[in-house]
Amino acid sequence: MDEETPTDKPAEKEKKKKPPPVMESAKVEAAATLGHQRSQLNLGLRLEGGRGVPKDDAKAAEWYAKSAEQGDHLAQYNLALMYNAGRGVSKDPAKAAELLMHNMLPSAQFCLAGMYRRGVDGTLEPDDSRAVELYRNAAEQGHVRALCNLGFLYQNGKGAPKDEAGAADCYAKAAAQGHVKAKSNLGFMYLHGLGVDREEGKAADLFEQAAAEGDRRSMFFLGLMHDFGRGKNQNYPKAIEYYEKAEELGHERAKEFKADLTRKDDLETAMQECPPEPPEKIEEAKADLLEWKEKHEEKNPFL
Repeated sequence: MDEETPTDKPAEKEKKKKPPPVMESAKVEAAATLGHQRSQLNLGLRLEGGRGVPKDDAKAAEWYAKSAEQGDHLAQYNLALMYNAGRGVSKDPAKAAELLMHNMLPSAQFCLAGMYRRGVDGTLEPDDSRAVELYRNAAEQGHVRALCNLGFLYQNGKGAPKDEAGAADCYAKAAAQGHVKAKSNLGFMYLHGLGVDREEGKAADLFEQAAAEGDRRSMFFLGLMHDFGRGKNQNYPKAIEYYEKAEELGHERAKEFKADLTRKDDLETAMQECPPEPPEKIEEAKADLLEWKEKHEEKNPFL
């Protein structure tokens, strides 16, 4: 599972007259050297981001570690991300998990939940029930990705009893906050009537919102809806357009369905180009097109 860069890092305070960045960083470093916990964190942030000082992940990790030792949760979280990715330190997911274990930041709980989903060799056994607990805690603190992932676990009965209505509720709340994957997942629920009444038009609206933000899965579903006339009027050119967009983003099934519709266009063109004679050629082209329609209908996911 991909982890996001945290958004809960402390913001820089605006000042009417800011000293030059290097001078400001020098003051921060002086305070950090004297053991000031927040300055150690801030210096780590500056070194990691290359703000006012040359970017240096290894030194950033050192200062995060000093602040983390004094109990700073954000420093612990940032250091855990570095250990998990092997950035500035040797890759050590077990150390990352240790740093996150008692961290109450929602981003930390979200990250730890992902570790419980996968498991960490020698440290954590896969435990979906623990992941549910952590995602729920993070979601209650406003972490929108945790809310979406919680919905996924409810939908699939992982770590908690299967609860499609609860999943749809999680997706709806996350979608209302603009979460793209939640919009796509909620669209899927409406498309198939899972935990909500089946509303193909509403599903199409949600897929269109997510597709407009680059979600390839939503593009694929819009292709299917135009292809087979579900929630949209049947429109093969529009279906091909959505399949192409999804394919460009690496969706393999979209590639397959686009090729199928392209084959249909080729067959229709061949039939139109057949001369009046011999008539068996026209019949052969008609038979090929009929065979295509039968095989394509077998792929209809809405049956």
